[in-house]
Amino acid sequence: MPGVMLPNVKTLRLLLACPGRITTGNQVKSTGKLNQSLADFDDRSIQHKLNIPKLAFAGEKATIIYGENFGNVTVDMVGLLKKNRKKLTELGWDVEIFIGSDMDHTKAMQPAAVLPLIKPWFMRHPSFIIVL
Repeated sequence: MPGVMLPNVKTLRLLLACPGRITTGNQVKSTGKLNQSLADFDDRSIQHKLNIPKLAFAGEKATIIYGENFGNVTVDMVGLLKKNRKKLTELGWDVEIFIGSDMDHTKAMQPAAVLPLIKPWFMRHPSFIIVL
């Protein structure tokens, strides 16, 4: 059974079959192994052990619908966050949904969107900042 934050098995299978921008054979194998290892992992079982600041975010239109060639799978990142927002907050997560013109998954992961969110978030959690 998937947990609060992890996608369902059908979605993980899609990620394994369609690795997106991953281009080398080793990257495909690594991504596939990671996704397979997460398929049965229930992240709810370890949430109480995560004594670190936690942030989850997505664009308001961060839903990807794959066609027939990819199993007609929908990866609904924002839907998962919205559905589980209360529970995530109770578990200590900060949850943000980017609102804006066509704020899909691709736009929500761009520095122009992410940096204004994570810089103040890190400043509120200075013990989490790692200096290399």
